[in-house]
Amino acid sequence: MAHHPTSPPRCERWLAVQIKVQGWLDDGWADWFDGLTIKHHLDANGLGVSTLTGKVVDQAALYGLLNRIFSLGLPLLALNSQAQPVETDKQEVRSRK
Repeated sequence: MAHHPTSPPRCERWLAVQIKVQGWLDDGWADWFDGLTIKHHLDANGLGVSTLTGKVVDQAALYGLLNRIFSLGLPLLALNSQAQPVETDKQEVRSRK
């Protein structure tokens, strides 16, 4: 008989991401992009660039964000991601003792 855990395994890492797309994304899109921060600038050719930065829980969440960018038809200019350890809440640590 297979053993089934009662809760999913805890993710101990998250991804810090920076995604650059050509075009201007209004700040109103932040909710649709899972709360990522949106900043704007002009590139060397004077074209608008939007940079989305923030945290995603895993590769699947990152893939979902990239799908949303694709569905809007925005050209992807750059993607940077780096795994980061999850900071444990001090209250949670105390409750384990």
